[in-house]
This record gives sequence, C-alpha cells and structure tokens, in this order.
Amino acid sequence: MTHPEQQHNHFTEIIQDIQKLTAFHGDLALEYSQTKELDFLLQHQKTSVKKHLSSQKKIPEHIISNQSPPKQPPKGKAKPPVRAVLSTDIDNCTKQINECNSCPHYKPPKFGIGTTSHPFIFIICDQNSTDPSHPMEEVEESLLSKMLQAIKIKPNQVFVTNLIKCHVGETSPKTQQEMASNCLSHTRQQIRFMQPDLICTMGQLSSQTLLQETNQLMALRGHFHTFMDIPLMATYHPAQLIALPELKKATWYDLQLMQRKLAMGS
Repeated sequence: MTHPEQQHNHFTEIIQDIQKLTAFHGDLALEYSQTKELDFLLQHQKTSVKKHLSSQKKIPEHIISNQSPPKQPPKGKAKPPVRAVLSTDIDNCTKQINECNSCPHYKPPKFGIGTTSHPFIFIICDQNSTDPSHPMEEVEESLLSKMLQAIKIKPNQVFVTNLIKCHVGETSPKTQQEMASNCLSHTRQQIRFMQPDLICTMGQLSSQTLLQETNQLMALRGHFHTFMDIPLMATYHPAQLIALPELKKATWYDLQLMQRKLAMGS
C-alpha cells in the first residue's frame, strides 16, 4: 500500500469514528450539534476520495458514502435459533411457583408482570411488595418506568419479577438469604423459558444471589456479569433511589451501559 493511500485510509477511519460518536451522543439524548470543523472534514474527505479515485484503484462504496463497512458473517459456530416461548411452559412455571411449599408460612407467591416472550430486559428485584399484584410499590414502579423510558425501553419489552416470590415482611437477613436460595430455581426457570436479551438485578440480595457473590452492590454494579449465558447488570432498586437520591447518578451510568449493550445486540 502506498503512503498516500495509507493516509487516505487513516483519514477515513477518523471521520467514521467521529460520526459514530456523534450518533451515540444522539442516542443518549445529549445536545450535540455538528460543528463547522466536522463539516469541513467531511467535505475534505469527499474531495480526497474523488482525487483518489482518479489515481488509484477503486475505493469500496462504503468509504465513498461515509458509511460503515458491510457486516461480515461471524466466524465460528453459528448461534442456535431462538426457541419459541410456549404458553404451556409459562403456565407450568406459574403453577410450580404457586404450588411451591419451600416456605409454607409465606403465601401467596407472585409470578411477575410484563412480557413473557423474549423480553429485552428481565428485571429481578429482591423481595415482594405489599401490593397483591405487582412486584413493586406504586411509587417505585413509577420511577422504574421513567428509568426505562430514559433508555428508550417500552413497558411491553420488559418483564419484572422478585427473587423472593412471596411477601416476607420484616425478617432477618439470614432468613431472606434462605428464601432467596429457595426461590432461585423458579427464577432460573423463568429466564430459561422467556430467553431475555439482558438481565438486570435491582438490589443487593438479588445481585449477590444470582452472581454467588459476597461483595456489596456498589462493587458489583457498573459493569456486566453473565448469568445463564446472558449479560447481567446489577444496579440499585428504585426504593434505594427514593431513599438516597445521590445514587441516581451511578444508576444512570448502569442504564446507559444497558442501552449500549442492547443496541449492540447483546
């Protein structure tokens, strides 16, 4: 490759990186207008491409049009096709949760709410609310809705459940850990049937239980883990954000990571 051609390719890569960064800022709803300097670079690139065409071999179409190169098929083993979510699977899972007697003095259990067929995000909260039909209190659910809306996730793209399926009231941390371990098999089954793109644990107990970790939530959040071969993000529960508003900044960072992961196709 000649020196001028190397310079041209390097210049093209810089332009494409700038365009990708601009697009990403737009996805985050940041105010970001295209500058005169970027306009100048784009115009200069077009002129450079025309000159290059007249003296060098043909340039790929994606470079001339300032677009990303066409995606190549991934190498290695092909990803298995996504299995259809059967209503019988969900019905059987619901029945097993309802008939669970691991903790016979706590009833009734709750399955969760939301879409059960390939949700974008499968949210797992620590324990149940006092609401007989919802996994969160009304004020917490309202805040969660705003959080998801901020990363452009619709309610019909999410499933929300509790790690502890029954309302336990005031109990010791040891009792809650025991119940969480008892309920984990139900959550695993829900995930296996629903096949979400991403899992989000909200709260320390659910995060520690699924990840089999003893670290505090502040150490578990901020980066992705894996559970059942699915990306998992641990973050704060809306109840914690209401009690401690200063945690919202860290949670917003976690939400942005989730948005980027979903945009990349997990």
